[in-house]
Amino acid sequence: TNIGMDAFIKKEWKKHTVFGSYSFVNSTNPQESTGHEIKLGAICSLKSFHLSATYVYGTGFPYLSTSGHGHGLENEEEQHGEDHKHSDVSSEPYNRLDLSLTYKLHLKKFSIQAGASLLNVFDTNNVKYSYRLSDQNNVFNVYTKATSFTPVVFFEIIL
Repeated sequence: TNIGMDAFIKKEWKKHTVFGSYSFVNSTNPQESTGHEIKLGAICSLKSFHLSATYVYGTGFPYLSTSGHGHGLENEEEQHGEDHKHSDVSSEPYNRLDLSLTYKLHLKKFSIQAGASLLNVFDTNNVKYSYRLSDQNNVFNVYTKATSFTPVVFFEIIL
């Protein structure tokens, strides 16, 4: 069973915008987990320049476990022993700050748009997915990193 909720709020003043959102999810199958995510952002427009900033903070992601090793099964304590402890949830929260600057030039027959973005400005070591692969004898934890610090430059001609 999955239950979730999203809330979004946005306010515009002249050519400027601020926004925020909150997401909540509660899952009970295959394992119980609760997740929260908060996003805050702003867009500031000054003539032909547009500056934006977005910050995301969230709680950790649940592990995805394969069967065969007892994880999530009723007899798990019998397979591991009572003093075996493991977590089905990554307790590591994630966060990321992105910045962008765009320049727009409108000419008679076409427009030019150019800009640069910095994704994950502080190069926060975030885990995007974590899951557990297992068989009767081995358990492997696999972690997939989210976007590391990434500069992006773009140029666009619009006819």
